Amino acid sequence: MGCTHPVSRRQVLTGLLGLAASGVLPSCNRDDGRAPQRVSGPAEEALARATDYLWSRQRPDGSFGSERYGFLRRGQSLTPLVLGSLLRVPERFDPKGVHRTERLSRAITALVALRNDEGAIGFAESVSDYPCYATSLFLRLLPMAHPVNWKTLAQPSADWLLSQQFLAARGWSGHAAQGGWGMGTRTTRRPPQAGHVDLSMTRRVVEGLRAAGLAKNAEPFRQAHEFIARCRATNGAFIYSPVDHALNKGHREATAGRSLGYGSATCDALLALDAVGVAKSPLVDDALDWLLRHHRLDENPGVSGGPMAPFATAMRGYYRAGAARCFANFGGPPGWQDGLIRAVVGEQQADGAWRNESPLQKEDEPLIATPFAVEALCDALGLT
Repeated sequence: MGCTHPVSRRQVLTGLLGLAASGVLPSCNRDDGRAPQRVSGPAEEALARATDYLWSRQRPDGSFGSERYGFLRRGQSLTPLVLGSLLRVPERFDPKGVHRTERLSRAITALVALRNDEGAIGFAESVSDYPCYATSLFLRLLPMAHPVNWKTLAQPSADWLLSQQFLAARGWSGHAAQGGWGMGTRTTRRPPQAGHVDLSMTRRVVEGLRAAGLAKNAEPFRQAHEFIARCRATNGAFIYSPVDHALNKGHREATAGRSLGYGSATCDALLALDAVGVAKSPLVDDALDWLLRHHRLDENPGVSGGPMAPFATAMRGYYRAGAARCFANFGGPPGWQDGLIRAVVGEQQADGAWRNESPLQKEDEPLIATPFAVEALCDALGLT
């Protein structure tokens, strides 16, 4: 499919100006310090091995694609996921012979070529590849890579994402999906059939739109805030979806049978609230309190023992990455960096990659699990 905003490899290459520091919130009265030296050394060694592995997986056209999952083969969602994690790592960790600017140029050019005429990434094959997710990750990495024309590159993708929101003005007033985002569709959904709508996707979209310059007081963010609040459970934590409760992976209330919140969804809520400009509120306080009390490193807390218990370990990498970002932004439990680094480094494999033993959340794909591990290590080390 064509792109209405073509960009040449040379334009992207000459426009890349290096990495910009990513913003984080001031910490609360919690431990948000740097990792102690006894673990920072092994963590940096692990990062060097991970970047070596990830760069080795880049294809000649610049993309990163799965060799395990067919619909991920083109690299529509994996390329921005991998690239975003590599941009967090200082260039000194890159292997000898890797020229980062040239590699970034090829990757961004590949992503632009994958966009459709509306600015969406994820529709290049008959089976879509998480279009809202892929397009949002693309938006988020553009100001990090910082080509001179990045705002021009971002605009059509931002416009497409805004068109996918379930807004009151589009007939979704009072619906559980109002303010949120789903996977992304080729044709506009009409009430009342919202399809798959979730907090994880919504978090990624608002982060992407914020990175692209959407003001925190914009109406899409106001309605997104309402959707996030709708995901709050009675235990103060958050659920994945208020639209389809069967998707939620936590425990159920004994009496009403409603979903209780759990770790990964609570991290998504905190990061989404940060993106829409709600850094301080009872929602944030309750969510962070729950997270601090239930944080663990071996699995996604609040899932084990529930109806979808196998997802507790299947989402280990996703949870760790989310928790590390939350603790870096808001403050975490004392010594959180030490424990997280030890857990993550201990699971790195001989080739420098990470792979979850479970395929349930596709973390058995190293181009998914490794970026999660890299993000977690970067936050634990204070690398921005």
